[in-house]
Amino acid sequence: MRLDAALLDGADERGAPDEGRVMRPLWRRGRAGPLHVGLVIVQLAITCVAMSTPLFERRLTGSMALLLDSLGFDFSGAYTMVNLGLLSAEAGGWALLMSSTFWVFIVICPLLRGASLLLLLLRPMTVAAAQRLHARSRAVSYYYALEVMLVAVPLIGTTIEPMTATLFTPYNTPICKDITTAFPNPPGTDPPDLCFTISVVPSTGYFSVAAAVVVFLLSGFDGSPTHKYLHRLLHPGDEPPPYWPRCGAAR
Repeated sequence: MRLDAALLDGADERGAPDEGRVMRPLWRRGRAGPLHVGLVIVQLAITCVAMSTPLFERRLTGSMALLLDSLGFDFSGAYTMVNLGLLSAEAGGWALLMSSTFWVFIVICPLLRGASLLLLLLRPMTVAAAQRLHARSRAVSYYYALEVMLVAVPLIGTTIEPMTATLFTPYNTPICKDITTAFPNPPGTDPPDLCFTISVVPSTGYFSVAAAVVVFLLSGFDGSPTHKYLHRLLHPGDEPPPYWPRCGAAR
């Protein structure tokens, strides 16, 4: 894709980009521009929703949980990704390193990538400034890890529930039999004499994360359509290598 003088609003006599001249906004470079602006806005909006709505719920079940509930103790709760970042730092010390890693990969960089792409698309700037911002935005995309949460939440759920179900049972805690008699579990509980367990259930934020990752595939990842659109405009001489079928045909 050629970047001519009309698009750049500044070129030398050979038609090469004048890096000191201010370009028109990149979204105005073709019919696909508004589409990419819309994709990035949707990406940012869904990411904000994913971070501010409950990612998962912690639920206590079993006769012991019913007993505690009757006494006014409710240990159930819902957690957003922001909550998780704050909780991971509460212990201090080395936990701050873990919390910092979480904030960088899960909160800061996903938002920074979308914001920098939107700035690139909408704001007039010089070619040199746009190329620098494009390179830094691309580097930020390497620290995007929201897709990890799509695996982490079900993994926590499948490990914590069977583990906690063995903490208090009628066999190692005989009082569980009396508690189950006084506070029977609802029909369908497996096993019927379940005394205590903790389960992790995906909530609204989890499905928002899934949607955010899908939109990010289209508009945020290095190599996404939006990234290619910007790269072609800012680096018109950078031709990608041929696909492997073309290489085979050339031979």
